[in-house]
Formats: sequence, C-alpha cells, structure tokens
Amino acid sequence: MPVPYIPHPLDAKTRPTYAVGALEQDPLSIEIGALAELGATYLEVHGKVEMRQSRRISDLANDEDELLELVEAQLRVHDQGDGLWDSVPGLTLNRDEVLLLIPTAEHHTSQSDLKAPGRRVRVKLYCGPLQVTGFVTVPVDQTVSNWHRTTRTRFLSVTQARVQPIQEGLKFDDNEGVYKFVLINRRRLTALIETRTGARPHAADEPEATPAH
Repeated sequence: MPVPYIPHPLDAKTRPTYAVGALEQDPLSIEIGALAELGATYLEVHGKVEMRQSRRISDLANDEDELLELVEAQLRVHDQGDGLWDSVPGLTLNRDEVLLLIPTAEHHTSQSDLKAPGRRVRVKLYCGPLQVTGFVTVPVDQTVSNWHRTTRTRFLSVTQARVQPIQEGLKFDDNEGVYKFVLINRRRLTALIETRTGARPHAADEPEATPAH
C-alpha cells in the first residue's frame, strides 16, 4: 500500500482571511488537500477551490451543499500498486466522505480579518485512521463536551494541529504531520477529548478556529 502524501502546511504567519467584499469581482483561488475514506483504502486529492464570497475556508467547507468543487486537481487511490497521480481539470467531492481538509497555499490575505470569538482549548480527536491534537475555539459559555454535542457544523477547525495515522500503511512524511490549520469531519469523529483545562487566551497573531453557531 503506497504511502499517502499530505501537502506541506501554510508558510505564511497569518491564517487564510479575506477582506469583506474583496472576492465579489475577483474570486480567490485557494489550494487544498483532502483525504477521504474508500472502504479499506483512501482517496487523496489536491486541487483548488474558488472563494466567490468573503468567507473563511471553514465556512466554505461547512457549506450546506454536500458537494465540494475543485479545479486543476490531482487524485490517487491508495490501494495496491504505485498509487499514481491522475490530473483532471475538475472534480467534485462529497463533503460527508472527506475525513480531513488542509489549506495548503494562499494567494491573498487581508488585514481585515474575520474573527472568531471564544476560548481556545487543547483537544485530541480520533477520526477514522487519524489521531489529531491541537486547539479548537469554544464559545465562552460552553464546555467542550457541550459544544461538541450541540454544534451542527460539518467540519471542526483545529489549529496548531498534529495529524498522526493510527493505522498501519498510512503515513505522513512531511513536517511530521504538523499543520497550522486543518478541518476534521465532525460526522466521522469517534471521540473528542479535552486534554488540558484552563486554556490560554487567543493571541492576535495566531490562527483561530471557528466556533459553532
């Protein structure tokens, strides 16, 4: 079974944020990586998504449409053989089947950030063959367990994330699986564990997750 390649995290110090109204005439193209489960194997996809409204990547991932459209994409199935890449002009992914989304590059940022109020809490998550540790942003009046019970977003935003495979044959070989920002499919979660109480307040120059609405 070939080793999946999960692309490098963002190099920029600021998270992907966009000025209000800036994308209405000139859609922003964002590069992402995705890992989806295919029975006993996995589908790996790299491509670009177009942000046609001034929203965070987490908002795009959590759109009500079950399909996520990518252009200039590459994909491969991790099964037997070499797992060769196939380049396609475009494809759609079923959001419900995606385990992990990672923004891998950005071509535009703005000083007009879209802020996410709340408190940052360190957590550990188990999703399919993945163990993820990092921080989530929880509304100030909720515990992690209450937030997880009541949130209805499809994806949970995890910052300062470390993604580790817990299944034989699945391996991340870039940067030890550490990313500034990832999105985990809440509907595929097995467990969400608060690993430390008394989370520190959010710093202005750090990426932040999106709390439940």
